[in-house]
Amino acid sequence: ENSGSSNSNVQLQTLLEMLTQLEDFQQRININEDIINFPDGSEILVKQLYLGISHAWYVSADGQFAGYGQSQADGWAWLNETEVDATTVQRAIAMLERNVDVQLIELPLILQTPPLSQATPETANIEESTQ
Repeated sequence: ENSGSSNSNVQLQTLLEMLTQLEDFQQRININEDIINFPDGSEILVKQLYLGISHAWYVSADGQFAGYGQSQADGWAWLNETEVDATTVQRAIAMLERNVDVQLIELPLILQTPPLSQATPETANIEESTQ
C-alpha cells in the first residue's frame, strides 16, 4: 500500500511541475524554430513567436511564408495568411532576440475561439521593453 501512495505522490509532483511550466510559458513571449507541416503536404522551416499559450505567429527565413497559430486541444493549428506581414513578424523576432531597436509593432490576433479557418483576425499591439 505504501508503494501506491508513493506512486501517487510521484504522479502529483509530475503534474504540479507540468502546471508550473505551463504557467511560466503563459507569462512569457517565446521564440522557437521548427518545421510546420501544411495541409498540402509541404514542410517549411520557420521561426515561431509565441504569446503565451494561446497565440503565435511564424515566418520562414526568406519571408515567403508567414501566418499565425492558435492553440487547439490537439496542439497548434497553423494558418498561412497573407494578412500577416512577414517583415513585421521578422522584426518582432529580431527585437526579442535583441538584434534591432525596440519599437511598437502590430500583429494580427484572433480573439475568438471558433476553428482557426473560421476566425477573423483582429489587431494586437506587442511592445518589448528594454528594461
